Amino acid sequence: MRRLLILVLTLALSACATAQRLTAANDVHALLVAIRDNDSTTFDAHVDRDSLKREIAARLVEQGQKAAPNSLGALTVLLAPKLADLASEALIQPKVFRKVAEYYGYSGRQPIPNTLVIAGSMKSLSDGRVCVTTKKNGPCMLVFPKPMASGGCRLSRVIFPCCALSSDLPKLPHVIGGRQMGYEAALTNYEKSDFTDGPWTRPVYRRGSGPAVIIIHEIPGLHPLVIDFADRVAARGMTVFLPSLFGEPGKPVSHGYTIAAMFNAICIRREFNVWKTGKSSPIVEWLRALARKAHGECGGKGVGAVGMCFTGGFALAMMTEPSVVAPVLSQPSMPIAAGSARRAAGLDASAEEIACAKLRFAAEDLSMIGLRFKSDALVPDARFDTYKREFGDKFEAIELEDEDAKPAERPPHSVLTVHLAEDGPSKAAEQRVIAFFKERTGA
Repeated sequence: MRRLLILVLTLALSACATAQRLTAANDVHALLVAIRDNDSTTFDAHVDRDSLKREIAARLVEQGQKAAPNSLGALTVLLAPKLADLASEALIQPKVFRKVAEYYGYSGRQPIPNTLVIAGSMKSLSDGRVCVTTKKNGPCMLVFPKPMASGGCRLSRVIFPCCALSSDLPKLPHVIGGRQMGYEAALTNYEKSDFTDGPWTRPVYRRGSGPAVIIIHEIPGLHPLVIDFADRVAARGMTVFLPSLFGEPGKPVSHGYTIAAMFNAICIRREFNVWKTGKSSPIVEWLRALARKAHGECGGKGVGAVGMCFTGGFALAMMTEPSVVAPVLSQPSMPIAAGSARRAAGLDASAEEIACAKLRFAAEDLSMIGLRFKSDALVPDARFDTYKREFGDKFEAIELEDEDAKPAERPPHSVLTVHLAEDGPSKAAEQRVIAFFKERTGA
C-alpha cells in the first residue's frame, strides 16, 4: 500500500505545523483522498500554491538551463511574471495529480494507506524533521520540517513527471485543460482518426476532397480559428488534415489556456525542440509519415504543409519527405530567441534538412512561403534574414505591419488565425497561401 505514495507523485511537503507522525500522516492521507476523489476544496486546503508556483518556476529554469546553457534570461522572459501563476492554476489540481498517478500504474481500485500505515513509514531526521520512506530505512519521499506555530501540513513542492522523466514521456496522458466540455463540436464536419508512427499516436481530423494539405496548429492547440482557416482551404478543392499535437481540439484561445499549453509543450521535451538551433523537433518524423499517407490517399502533385508559431518551422523540416511540395512557415517562433543572437537567427531544422530542401527547390522548381508581423519579437528579423540568405528567391517572405492585424488581446503574431483581418494585407496573405497550395498540389 505504501507504493501509492510513489504512484501519486514525487512529493516533498513543507510548512507543517507539527512534526508528530500521526498529525502529519492525517494530512498526507487527506491529500491522497482528495486526489483520488477529485475533491478540490480539501485538496486546496492542503496545498500552498505560492510555494508551488515558485517550485514550477524553479523547475522550468532548471530544465531550460539544461537544454540551453546560459539561457536563464530566456526562461525568465518565458515565465515572468504570469506564467508560473497561470501554469499553477492549470497544473495544481487533484485531477492532474490523479492522472500522473495513473501514469505510474495507480488504479482507483487500490486502497489508500490508512494513517497508521503512513505514520509507520515515517522516520525522524537528525535536524528534527520527519519523513515518509518507501521502505524501511529507505530514502525519504515526503519530508516534514520542524514544528511551526500554526496550520496543518501543506504541499509546497512537487516534481511533475513531464519535466522529470525521459523515454516514457509520450505515454503520459494530456492532463492539462480539464474536461472536453463539447469543444470538439467545432470539428463536427471533420472525420476523426488516430494515426500512429514510431512512438507517437495522435488524433487527426480530415475534411474535403482533392490533394492533401496538412495544417499544423499553433499554441495553445487546434482552436476554432485554425479550423476556420482549414475550412477555407478545403473549400478551394483540397483535403485538409489537422493533427492535434497538444491542447484540446476545438477549445477556444484564452490567455490561461495559452500559458498552460506552452508549459506542457515545453515540458514534453522528447517531442519538441524549443531551445536548440540547427535541429528539428522529433515529432516532425511523425508528420512526414502523415504526409506520405495523405498523399497516397489523396493523390495530386504532392502535399502542402503549414506550421504556425511553435510549429512554424516544421514544414521546412518536412521537405525531406518527397511528397511534401508546398511548405509554408507562419510566424516560425522556434528556437526561442529571448536574448540570444544565435537563436534569434537560428532555424529549427538541421543542416541536412536545409540542404535537402535546397536541392529539391532547385531540382523540382519548388519554393516556400514565410509569414510574420514585422514587430513580432517571437520571429526576429535575424531569423527571416537567415531564410532569405539560405534560400534566396525560393523563399517568399510576406512581412506585415501592425496595422494589418486584426485587433486582439495580444500583440500581432498569428498571421492566419487570431490576427487575420477581414480584408487588407493580412487577408491577401492568407489568399496567397491558399493559392500556393492549389498551384503546387495540383488542386
